[in-house]
Amino acid sequence: MSQSEYVDVTELDEEEFPKSKVLDHLGLVAGMFEELEIGDRIDEHIAQDFDEREVSVGQAVKALVLNGFGFVQQRLYLTPKFFERVPTERLIGEGVRPEHLNEGVLGRALDDLFEYGVTELFREVPAHAAGKLGLGSRFAHLDATSFSFHGEYDSEEEPEDGVIRV
Repeated sequence: MSQSEYVDVTELDEEEFPKSKVLDHLGLVAGMFEELEIGDRIDEHIAQDFDEREVSVGQAVKALVLNGFGFVQQRLYLTPKFFERVPTERLIGEGVRPEHLNEGVLGRALDDLFEYGVTELFREVPAHAAGKLGLGSRFAHLDATSFSFHGEYDSEEEPEDGVIRV
């Protein structure tokens, strides 16, 4: 049925009624997630176990991000409830239903992220996103507050190679 066709709703069964879902700002977030290939980068680095879940780790992370933008301060086990009101297939991926985003799946995805190393992944994913956006850096910042000095100043002697002179 195309949008231009007229349908008499009195002739439709309840299953045939058009259903609407709330997209809000989540479409923009999901779109940037896809544009920057965040889920793909995560899936490239983390082994997938589709015997245990219907969604990839990257899709699970996307679900967690979207959930965080729309259902804050709620427990992980309530995530499927959040996705009942949004177009899950459009936001997460084809064939993904709210029940696929349960606490077991999301918890295992978080465990997989931890096992891989979130620091390593956090270096890789933003670097790839910056490249996709054409963002380069000409400068680097060194946090000098993490350096410490113990002892006396030795300013009369020439410093050894590679030693910072205070």
